[in-house]
This record gives sequence, structure tokens and C-alpha cells, in this order.
Amino acid sequence: MKSIDVKRIGTFVASTAMLGAALAAPVSAGMDMTGVDKGFFFDANFNPIVQIVVGEKGMATDAVAGGNIAATVGNLAYMTKTETFVPTYEPQGQVVIETAAIGATGDYVQDDKPEEAGNITTTPNFYSKDKAKGFHFEGTSWKTYERGDFTQYALACEQQMRTEAGILLEGTYNNIHCLFCKTLCVEGLKNPSHEMKEKIMINQSKIRYYEIGLGDDDSEALKMAIESEAIKYVVDVGYIPLEDMDITTGTTEKFADFEYRGKIIFMGKEYYVKDIDSDEIFLAEGKVLDDITSEGYTSEFHGYKFKIDHLIYSGEYEVAGILLDVEKPDGTIVQVQISKMANGVVDELEVAGVYAEAAGAVETASIIVYDTSSEVVLEDAEDLELGGVEYEGWKVYWDDFKGPCNATLAADPDFDCDISEYDTKLGNNYEVLHKIEVVLKDDIEGVDALGEDEALNFPSQFMLTFKGYMTGNYRDMECSGGADAIVLERGSDVYDLAISLTGDDGNRYDDVKISEGPFSKGDMFFLDGDIWEYSKYGKKKGSSDAEDTVAVTRKPLISGSKKKITLDRVCNPDGTGVTAGGLATCLAGIGSTPTCNCTGIADIKIRKLSLVDAMDDTDPPDYEKDANISLDVDDLFWKADAEGGYAGILWFDESTNTIVYSDNSGTDFELTIDPTMVGKFEDFDMDTALSLEVIRECGLAWDMNSNQTENATCDYNSDGLAGSKARNDDDLLVVFRAEDEADEVTVIDFSDRGYNEGASYKYKNSVKLYDSFGQTNGTANDANKIKELDEDIDTLLIAPFSGQTYTIDWGVDNKIDGVTLCHPTKAVDSTYFLGIGEEATYVEDTVTKEDEGTEVTAGCCTFKVKEFSVDVGGAEEQTYTSSTVNKIIGRMVVAEVGADTTKNLVIVGGPAVNGMCTVTKEEIAAEADKFVVKKDGNLLIVAGYEYEETLAAGDALVQWLYAHVHA
Repeated sequence: MKSIDVKRIGTFVASTAMLGAALAAPVSAGMDMTGVDKGFFFDANFNPIVQIVVGEKGMATDAVAGGNIAATVGNLAYMTKTETFVPTYEPQGQVVIETAAIGATGDYVQDDKPEEAGNITTTPNFYSKDKAKGFHFEGTSWKTYERGDFTQYALACEQQMRTEAGILLEGTYNNIHCLFCKTLCVEGLKNPSHEMKEKIMINQSKIRYYEIGLGDDDSEALKMAIESEAIKYVVDVGYIPLEDMDITTGTTEKFADFEYRGKIIFMGKEYYVKDIDSDEIFLAEGKVLDDITSEGYTSEFHGYKFKIDHLIYSGEYEVAGILLDVEKPDGTIVQVQISKMANGVVDELEVAGVYAEAAGAVETASIIVYDTSSEVVLEDAEDLELGGVEYEGWKVYWDDFKGPCNATLAADPDFDCDISEYDTKLGNNYEVLHKIEVVLKDDIEGVDALGEDEALNFPSQFMLTFKGYMTGNYRDMECSGGADAIVLERGSDVYDLAISLTGDDGNRYDDVKISEGPFSKGDMFFLDGDIWEYSKYGKKKGSSDAEDTVAVTRKPLISGSKKKITLDRVCNPDGTGVTAGGLATCLAGIGSTPTCNCTGIADIKIRKLSLVDAMDDTDPPDYEKDANISLDVDDLFWKADAEGGYAGILWFDESTNTIVYSDNSGTDFELTIDPTMVGKFEDFDMDTALSLEVIRECGLAWDMNSNQTENATCDYNSDGLAGSKARNDDDLLVVFRAEDEADEVTVIDFSDRGYNEGASYKYKNSVKLYDSFGQTNGTANDANKIKELDEDIDTLLIAPFSGQTYTIDWGVDNKIDGVTLCHPTKAVDSTYFLGIGEEATYVEDTVTKEDEGTEVTAGCCTFKVKEFSVDVGGAEEQTYTSSTVNKIIGRMVVAEVGADTTKNLVIVGGPAVNGMCTVTKEEIAAEADKFVVKKDGNLLIVAGYEYEETLAAGDALVQWLYAHVHA
């Protein structure tokens, strides 16, 4: 047998070992894998157990086909195993907590004693449409702010940090003497310093707050009006000269001082005086440039640079002008001339000379450059003009005088002209300026009055902002119950009311019933000033039906202990016992085993006493909304039940498992609201004082059917009409009492039993505010009434002292369906802010793994970090597949002479090239694709009629291997 070039075959194998290709050619009909599975190629651990045999006469393409098969077998020689694990994570990094605080620079002013500020509570000043009324802030004199009087606030966590804010300017300034402009002897020229400072003055008595919109169709709102002359901006200018102080005694001009050209403070900025006289001042931002030379551009202002081109002289070499080269910000150069008579102008700059001289070949000068875009015009008794804008309503006033500066001006307590250079020897002929005032001359009222968080902007950075009612820590008012507030509304039946509130335990209690019942299990109701829940009931069978009992449990929801009351039957349902006397006999036996017989006793009739719309006035016994309900006495249990100051009877209806209360007479068969049962409730979620109680006008007993004459004494809220049967003296009144700087009593009337819907008539429902209210008579209460809302054009009532608001939900014909009360959780006062603005500031705190077990502070809270961990998605048990790749041992592609016949062999090539091929050329030629892949014992023949078909046969086997070995 001839030898074969194994090295050459090995080269082909190496070049294809990493192909792992998924060939796309379809499997041919010439491929027959009958009896072949992955076990032909691999053992149980996927170690290869096959050799690929190439014929000794094989072409290079046979070696390629064999190499592809060997590479595929090598690529598939791996085992997979599915395993599970639970990942663990070590938390790292940090949690960043950002909290916001309010920052403000200025002063919060509160009217914290409104009852002492001349605000009369018995007259409706707070609701007056007259701007001169309303409530004014405490104090009747001017409040003056100077440098250091304003505060930098940081408001957070119910605390406030304050630091001094120097936002009003003070300074000492000198005049600038324009020697360039004068021919004079400077022997007597003085230049005293002038102390200047800004002030803001507020007249508290001219700032008033009130509610608008009551009594008309306009919306109600809290407003603040500012009267004319309530605000002044003042700058003391230190007695600057308004004119040249000419003290000439001979022929030579001699001056003590020039009219002022130095700096001046105004509206939070420093300006230079461009021009000044006895009734007008022109100011502009600017700069003095002292080092202007002829040698180069040595100074600049706003991007403009200056150089002396040459000086201009008059007789005897006196400097009369300067010709300047000015390089503009864009690089262009222009020339401008300044002289004794006129300043130079370049764009929005104006240039004036101070002095100029020549020393040898170098010319030098000092100039003032003004930015005319910032020009301020101050004219006595005229509107302020600032930066080209005229501020209407802000008038400028001067305080100037002539005379010796050491004179005493008793009319001005701020007068302190201590300038020795301006003493009496100058005479009384020179005018100086003491101060400049800018005064608000317009009334900010009506539609212009400030609403909450609206501001009046000064002609500067300052503003006055109305903040409405705020806490002592200058935080916004929060309602008890938050956004849900306190809601009082009609109940589920015509005779009852319900209230939703947040208790002082922090829990929300919705739909607490204000009535005698009936209450189903889980209902909440008022009893002796507390909120109770009908918790549960249980029936206990006795030796007979008459001895059955029912245990009713009620529990307090805010504080106290639960009560269990065992109720007895009203009568004997077994048909035994006394029958004489009927129901009255049964009712006489409360609290004991019944001795009366239920048989023959009529059902108990219970009348619902509707709060409104109960009568047809033309036929008093005909109730429109009242209703009678019948209760079978066989189903009733009862027992006396007392709580605090209330003593009544608790009934249980077995047919509905409901409970109801009545008075302790045993003959109370009206469902209504019993003020004694409700009591006085005070456990609201708030730090301030608020109580709820119910008052019944005393006419109900005899006016139930609207057929009695009026009882004027009982019409506590004075909503009746004069005349018989029209007094409306049977109302059920809900009373809220707020105790703040002054008592405020709000009386809400949901009832009107005299209403006749057949007539043109409106319900007499109302919300009224008093400073005192009692169960005396309407006349006495009227004297203490502050405000009344009894028409649906008014939906919001603001109480001036407590700051609480009542929002009314009106139904038809002025019937009140509900009232929402926002009562502040903390005491509040009307507040305004004077300053340069408010802004939110943010503070970041971090929590890390190292903080575990320690206390940290973040924002407004201090807490202990119990654990710092991370919850990661997929941290539960995970499944994964691992692969083990087997090492190929020995030669996988061999020549015929190297074949191990004990192994499974893949024979590549037909009989003409591979002596181990067991199929004939004719068999191969008979196949449609001219190749075969066929098992013969431990041989797998891969052969084609020509070399191309052998390559195709190899590709077909590669496809099969990828598709089946790890399937």
C-alpha cells in the first residue's frame, strides 16, 4: 500500500477545527442514518470514540470533508449540567435623602395680636369693602428697617435659623471735584465725607387684610390692601451740596465745595451723580478712571478702553478739553472730545473730565464714565424714573434746606448734620440735601389688592408679599385632617348629620354619625363628647324566650375603655304575662325580665323628625319628609346606658341587629339629634382649641307640628320671621368654638322645619360667625354677631382671628348640604413678607452600610438605621447550565493505514480513493445527489461520485451532528 501525506491532511484538519458551522444545505435523500445515534460518536460523557478515515488515494477535498467532520465532533465534545444557586449581595454605595427648606431674606411680619390692634370684632370690619376698614397689622406708627434689620431665614423641620442679612447699603462717600472744569484757587476747597444709608419704612396701620366677595356674586378670597403712603424708601445722603459753595471774597474764584458729583446710594446700588440742582438729580452707574494716558489703552469700562489722543488748551496753556481715542468692544476705534462745557458720548456711555495735565511728553487725565442705560432721574414731587422706566405711583420727595448745617431742625428727628466744614461761617445761602424719599402714592386696593402669595414689587429688588395666615414658624397653614379637612354634611337619613375628621390620635374617622341612630355594626357615633363604634352584639338564649338577652359592645375610638351592655327583652314573646296597660306597662319594666305580654301590643311607631322641609303649612299634621316606621316589640331589647353626663336607653332591634338611643323616659319615639347625647367633642388633630357641640332651640317640643305661636326667646340664631307660626324657633344648630386671640363661634344651621316647598320660599339655612353665642335669645346673640352667610352667593367664610375657613356646599333654594372646615393645626396669624424674595433650598443627607446600628439625621427626622440592605430582582433561587469541554485524545483524522478497526470509523471517500469504503461506485451513482452517508457495521460511509459530492456528503453529516448530538 502506498503511503499517504498525513501532514498535509492534518493541516486541513487544523484549519477547520474551529468552524462549528451550521451549514444551510438541505439533507439529501442519499443520507441514511438508520442505526446511527450520538453513541456512534461519543461515550456517555461525550468523549469522542470515533475516527475519521481518509483514503490513501484521497484528494485534498476528501481531507477537507474529513476535517470538517472532525472539527464538528470536537466542538460537540462537551457535557452540560443544570445547577441552582441563590445569589448573595453585599450592599454598597449610599442612599441620598434630599429635603427642601424655605430660604428667605427679609422680614416676616405677623399680626399676632389682632384683637388689640383696634380691630373691633362686634362690627364686620374684616368683611368691609372699604379699604380703610379691614384688620390692620399691629402698631400704628412707622416700622423702620436699616442695614442689619433684615434676616436670612432657613425654615425647615418646624424650626427656623436666622442670620443677619446686610441687604440695605451703608457707606461713606466724598465729592469728586472737577478741577478740569474750573479756573480757581483751591486754597479753601473742602471735601467732607457724607455718610449715607438706605431705609425702608412701613406704616402698619395702613396695611389691612380682609375677606372680599361676601354679599355679591364675586368669588370670596383673603386680600391685603396697602393704602397710599404706607411704604417709603429712604436714603439718607449725608447733606450733599446741591450747588457750588462760592466763598469768593475778591476777584479770584474761591469755593468751599462743588455741587455733588460723587457716589450716591439708591435702590440697593451705587451710582454716580451726573448732574444735580435744587429739584432734579441725574444718576448713572459708572466708574472713575484715574490712569488715562497718552501712552496706551490703560483703563477700560464695560469693554471700552481709553487713551488720550491729545489735550486741548486755551490761553496760557490752560487745559480746556481732551480728545480721547476709545476702543470699543468690537475693536473699532472712535474719537470723542470732552470739555468744560460738554461731556463726550460713545454709544450708551457718557464721559466727563475730572482733571488733565501734561508732564513732559506724557499727558494724563482722570475721567468719569457713566452708563446712561442705567440712568435714574430723581425729580422732586414727580414719579420715579429708573433705568428708562417710569414707575407711576412711586413719587420722589426731597428733604433739602439752606442754612447752617449745625442748625437744629426740630421738625425732623433724624436731622444730624454734623459737618464742620459747612459751619455757620459759610452763611445761610448754600443748599444741601438731607435725604431722598420714594413714597408709594397709589392705593393698592380693589382688584389690585394682594391675594395670598401675591407681591407688590418695589422699584428695586424689594417686594412686599402677602402670605395669608401662617404659623409662628412662617410655614403655610395646614388644615386639621390635611387635604380632607373637617367635613360636616347631611347624613343618610332626613334627620341626621355626619362628620368626617382626624382625631388627635392621628387617625381619620369618616362619616361619624350625629344622631340617636339606628346604628349598624361598625358604625361610628358621638356619645358624651367621644367617638364610639358599635363593635359587636351577641344573643344569649334563656330558659324561655322572655329570658333571652343581647350583649351589645361599644368601644371608644380615640381614648377610653370599651363597654358591654346586656339588654333584656321589652316584653314576653311567649304569650304570657300582663296584657293590661299595653305598651306603657311594658315600658315601665325597663332593666328587668319582662312581665308584660307582647301579644296584643301594637308595633312601636317611631317618627323621624326631618331637619328641613317637614311641613305642609296648610295642613300641619301632613308631614312631607317626616316618616313613621314600625318596630315589632317581639324583636326589641333594651337597657339603661349612661356615659359621663348622658343617661339614656339603648335599644336593640333583633330584626336588623341595629341599635338606637332614646332619652331615659322610655316614651321617646322620635328619631332626631339629641344634644346631650352628642356632648362636647374636642379631640381634633390640632394644637389649637376647637370644640364641636349641638344646640337644639327650645321650640321643638311644642312646635313639632308647626301649629304653635312663636317663642322668640328660643330663636337663638334669629332666623325667624315676625308673626305667628313663623318664628323658626326649633332649629338644630351645630356649633364650632375656636379659642384663639379672641373667641370665634361658628353656628351652622342645617334645619328649617317650617319650609313650605309649595310657596316661593327659600330655606332658612345659614353659617354665622359670633364672638360669643349662648342659649339666651336671638337679640343677645345678634349683638355679638360678626358675619352671616345665608345665601348661595357666598360659599366661603374666613374667621379673622383663628384663620379657619368654612366652605359651604349649597343645595337648592339656599339649603346647606355640607360645610368643609379648614381649621389650622397650629396657631396662625395674618402675615406679610418684606424683603428680596423667598426660594427653596435643598439639603442632602446620606445613609451608607457603615451607618447600620447608629442614629442618623436626615432632613427633619432622626432615626436608627436598623439594616442597610439591597433587594435585587432575581435574588431568589436561580438555575444555570454549566458545560464541561472534553479534551481530544489521540488523532481523530487518520489514513487507512492508521485506522483502529476496534473503534467506530467514519470512512471518507468512495471505493476508488478509500479502500475501506464498502459501497460500490454504482451504488453512489444511483443516488440523486451522487453521494451516500450510510452505516455499515462500525463504519459510517461518507462518499461521493466525484470530489464535489464527497464534500457535500461531509456537509450533510455535519448538519446532522449539530442537530442531533445535544438534542
